[in-house]
Amino acid sequence: CDYVFIGEAPGEHEDQHDRPFIGRAGKEFNDALLPLAGLGRNLIYLTNTRKCRQPNNRKPTDAEVESCGGHFLPTELAITNPKVVVLMGGTACSLIETNSPDEEIDLEVHHGRARKANLFGQTYWVFPTYHPALGLHDPSKIRFLRQDFKDLKRFLNDGFLGAQDTYAGRERYYLLGTDTGATDYLRHILERIRRKEVRTLATDTESVDGKFWSWQVSV
Repeated sequence: CDYVFIGEAPGEHEDQHDRPFIGRAGKEFNDALLPLAGLGRNLIYLTNTRKCRQPNNRKPTDAEVESCGGHFLPTELAITNPKVVVLMGGTACSLIETNSPDEEIDLEVHHGRARKANLFGQTYWVFPTYHPALGLHDPSKIRFLRQDFKDLKRFLNDGFLGAQDTYAGRERYYLLGTDTGATDYLRHILERIRRKEVRTLATDTESVDGKFWSWQVSV
């Protein structure tokens, strides 16, 4: 199967009927989200990190994710051999093998953007997004979920990876108080702004304990 979707764990309805995503979150997933990606249940393989319901429906511990997900999911992925693995929620995203904390998925930052990542020793295209149930508990997240599935369709159709930062590597950083060039550079930028040689796009300051700490400016 080309498309594998991984959630967290069965809910009450799923636990009773031994099928994933058939409760309220499942209805949202089937009827509102999957069509935005141009997909249907008949085109995907749907599973969970944990195969049984957690006591009191709590979040699985790291040890539970490792013992259960690490036991079943490698075989499921080997059998399906997917082109894309959609990781729905923080528990599923924690399956990604990383070498440093900087490589871990932060859904607030990384949702809706495909990347290559390692799962159980194999490299896959993965697409992190929020769990469909989140929109039921926090309506403010619904628009992000729906946009993610629209972007998933664009990724599947033409490899869309999101807006790219064309200025990466062109930033300049100066440490006030220790870098002798910092004050001169700030004066230089302020003078150019005063002369209207450059236009300020955005500026921001930060303080610590009420004292000026840093200034960020984009020109």
